[in-house]
Amino acid sequence: MRLTLGVVLGGAFTFLLAISAPLQGAGLRAGAAKAVITPDVKAGKVYMAGFGNNRVAHGCPRRSLSRSCGHWWA
Repeated sequence: MRLTLGVVLGGAFTFLLAISAPLQGAGLRAGAAKAVITPDVKAGKVYMAGFGNNRVAHGCPRRSLSRSCGHWWA
């Protein structure tokens, strides 16, 4: 995974909020998730949007991942 400035700053911000919440007496909740969103081309036809009409994907060389991180006050 390539670390970008946004990932580093977002992680640092979430960490600072998490350690400062107990000091303030507020309830901070945080969560993170990662999911594989690569379509299963062996289970059925997967059409590639934006690459011509009726163009079917034949395989995926790499997995596609979706990552998310969030925090909120409870």
